Amino acid sequence: MKKNSLIIGVVIIVVIGLILFGGALNKNDGDQPTNEMTNDEMTKEDEMMNKNMTTEEDMMDEEMKDHLNAVDEMNEPVMMNPGVMAEDFTLKDIQGNEVSLSDYKGQKVYIKFWASWCSICLAGLDDIDTLSMSEDIKVLTIVAPGEKGEMKEEAFIKWFEGLNYEHMEVLLDKDGMIQKAFNVRGFPTSAFVGSDQILVQVIPGHIDNDMILKTFEAIY
Repeated sequence: MKKNSLIIGVVIIVVIGLILFGGALNKNDGDQPTNEMTNDEMTKEDEMMNKNMTTEEDMMDEEMKDHLNAVDEMNEPVMMNPGVMAEDFTLKDIQGNEVSLSDYKGQKVYIKFWASWCSICLAGLDDIDTLSMSEDIKVLTIVAPGEKGEMKEEAFIKWFEGLNYEHMEVLLDKDGMIQKAFNVRGFPTSAFVGSDQILVQVIPGHIDNDMILKTFEAIY
């Protein structure tokens, strides 16, 4: 009888101990911090990460754009027109002023090579004087005094001033070297120079103003 009572007492003590131990475990579990995040916390963190990534991407995009723009500026083509670089020159006009082709870089230039003895040239001087008033192109005319049957400089200047053309600009190629540089073989001859100083075309013979302007439409 006593033995049974002892066994029952031990069992009761064990059961009570287990109950108390389990309660202590549950209490510790409730007290310990957890690393798990709620859905709201995870959403906020994702939003912050996305915002930071977007900001970094935007900064990288801006830096890339700046870099590409710098590369484009460095690689910007100097020559836009087909052709060869025009021979630069500095000549005096009939008033004694020096004029250089390079003075008009950035502007389209029409050059007319002509001679006082050329009847076709003389017939086209009215057109050239009118064209010289154009705001779209610069018109230069070149004569070589003493070369290829042309009058001497003083005689030519006196003769031309008597024609009373008010707008056309006449440059004096005293040794004819500019004519040679532009491969002029007869008069009149037209040279079309782009705003990049590229010699696009050299055309012998008379060309009227409409054709000149139409030709320049295809030239930068």
